[in-house]
Amino acid sequence: MSHVAAAPAAPLQRIRAQAVFETRTLLSNGEQLLVSLVLPALALVGLVRASFPDLGPEPRVDVATPGVLALAVVSTAFTGQAIATAFDRRYGLLRLLGVTPLGPRGLLAGKAAAVGAVLLVQLAVLGALGLALGWRPAWSGLPGALLLVALGAYAFVCLALTLAGAVRAEGCSRSRTWCGCCCSSAAACCCRAGCCPPRWSRSPRGCPPARSATDSARP
Repeated sequence: MSHVAAAPAAPLQRIRAQAVFETRTLLSNGEQLLVSLVLPALALVGLVRASFPDLGPEPRVDVATPGVLALAVVSTAFTGQAIATAFDRRYGLLRLLGVTPLGPRGLLAGKAAAVGAVLLVQLAVLGALGLALGWRPAWSGLPGALLLVALGAYAFVCLALTLAGAVRAEGCSRSRTWCGCCCSSAAACCCRAGCCPPRWSRSPRGCPPARSATDSARP
């Protein structure tokens, strides 16, 4: 009895299967859900309901919601990918996947698609929470905000993969904590009222990335 070898799956099917696997892994991990959804949601509610810190003359929800959305992008694109990829490298999973028909490029494409899927869930959940708290964004700035989210996610994923490839898994966890604190502090400083010169406040093209990303979603 002759056996016919099964034809290999198409490249797009392999990438889609890897993306589904990566997405399920991210969404089924309790620690990832805590960092990606629970903590940003708590931060949003706390910043809106509390009276400290001072967020300027604008309504607190209009300032806090874009900032928390940016924090969600950092948590998924940088924190999650840095830790997951570092441990995949430690246990030899990257080497095994690199020699499969998926290939290195397919692996990177699958990770990128998984990050995009998780970001969509985050933006939907946190955006709905912000709207429930009274956030009224400038809908005309939505396309620009989505573009900045995509560019920011790309930059942080590149940083996460660089860190995961250069540092051991344990060191990667500590390094991403310090990097995350530095990025959050820098973003908070850029987003404070009066931090930017007047010409930056008038035109988003002259703003730092953190401020332009948040201002595009503000009324």
